[in-house]
Amino acid sequence: MPEERGLYPKVRLAEQLTAAGLDPASVAAEVAQAQVQVRSLQPPSPLRSQEILVGFAVACIFMFSLSFYGAYVAQGVVEERATRIVEIVLATVRPGQPLAGRSSASAWSASCSWRSSGRPPSS
Repeated sequence: MPEERGLYPKVRLAEQLTAAGLDPASVAAEVAQAQVQVRSLQPPSPLRSQEILVGFAVACIFMFSLSFYGAYVAQGVVEERATRIVEIVLATVRPGQPLAGRSSASAWSASCSWRSSGRPPSS
């Protein structure tokens, strides 16, 4: 109801206060000066700092476990994707071809490192 927001409730309150024989301005001044005193029913906990520290530690452990679990799941997704790519490659070529290419690439890499260092690779 749009009439309950804005000026309408204030006008209604002023009319009701005037009908009760009160001055709306003096009531508003009294309300503005009013202060509320709050008294706790329970004394403050002497272990408050320890409770905060334990809560913070639990939150940190929870966040670390979530991040590690997320990394573990992401690693599994990457491995699954790599396995799928290998399956697609093996479906299109014979298994000996990638193995021969990998073996020759490793031999070529070892040969290049041996030539650049001047000494044979150690086993």
